[in-house]
Amino acid sequence: MTQNEELKNENNLPKSESEAILLLYNDDFNTFDFIIENLTKIVNHSEQQAIQCALIAHNKGKSIIKKGAKDILTQLRMRFSKLNITTIVETMN
Repeated sequence: MTQNEELKNENNLPKSESEAILLLYNDDFNTFDFIIENLTKIVNHSEQQAIQCALIAHNKGKSIIKKGAKDILTQLRMRFSKLNITTIVETMN
């Protein structure tokens, strides 16, 4: 086994399988309360964490809301999409 194969992240996945981020984008139609509520439900943020992410997205246009395996983040993105909350998954290389 090579050194790269031994590298593991906190989810015990090979590094290459967990290098993605889920971004929340600011919009003009969802309320802060709606965004905060769904950040706590979908990505299990605490209320304070959800507030911070919502404020960052509001002020900077986008916010990283979760890091992890691309397939898991894609499933989360689909849940946000059904609620008309704009998120995207970006692969980190």
